[in-house]
Amino acid sequence: MKLVNNTFAATNAVATFETLVMGAKAGLDMQVMLDVINVSSGRNSAALDRVPQCVLPRTFPMRFATSLLYKDVRLCVEEEDWTSCAA
Repeated sequence: MKLVNNTFAATNAVATFETLVMGAKAGLDMQVMLDVINVSSGRNSAALDRVPQCVLPRTFPMRFATSLLYKDVRLCVEEEDWTSCAA
């Protein structure tokens, strides 16, 4: 379950960051995008917590090591590959 949850969290974070970059490149204000996302169907922990606390103020405090997240996502993908082959 830990691998599943962390992979889901990583996917949400990447999707949030990439779509905010896309919006910023299109000229949208970051805070306006977050205000809309956080009361809409795109709401997630990255948009609610990480972006306002770390990205907007450009502080980027250490929270969870990227190497650990990579490990969990890699293990989840390996597990999924194994289970789909076993069926």
